[in-house]
Amino acid sequence: MTGSDLRSEEKAGDESPCYLLCITVEKIMRFIWLFVLVILVSCKTVPTQEQLVMQKKHIDEYHEFMELLENYKVAREKKYAEPTSLEVWIEMVRNKFNENFEPSDSMIGHEVKTRVALDDDGFVKSTSVVSSSGHPELFNAASDAIRNSAPFPVSGLSEKNRRVAQNVTLVFAP
Repeated sequence: MTGSDLRSEEKAGDESPCYLLCITVEKIMRFIWLFVLVILVSCKTVPTQEQLVMQKKHIDEYHEFMELLENYKVAREKKYAEPTSLEVWIEMVRNKFNENFEPSDSMIGHEVKTRVALDDDGFVKSTSVVSSSGHPELFNAASDAIRNSAPFPVSGLSEKNRRVAQNVTLVFAP
């Protein structure tokens, strides 16, 4: 996650705290698992029965957590496959964008408001600057990330929300 701030003028959705927590916890769990393995490999004594039971318990907990995380990812992909509300659509755009946007240090503190036009399949037809704080590369980086994140399916939205989504103004503020 890049920490960029992406919001819609029409309706801003909240960053999914569960998604952020899952990603952070996943990284922590992988580190702990690696740490445990390194300690076990470097240990020259034979583990006690109690240690083996605890190790199995931790391995089982890790696998349960990874299964929960995978279930969350599958549910999120299903939810984003054809969003039925503008709020979910905005959340999907934000998450897809954040996966593809890597702001440079010089972009921090700058902002660009961008008009994004989508076709009926959710692919980007055009992007244009509405306003900018003056960073020369921010618009291009944001536009590239939006294009690389597409498609943004709009077919599940109501006609009114589809028109909003197909001609939306987004603010990028890393």
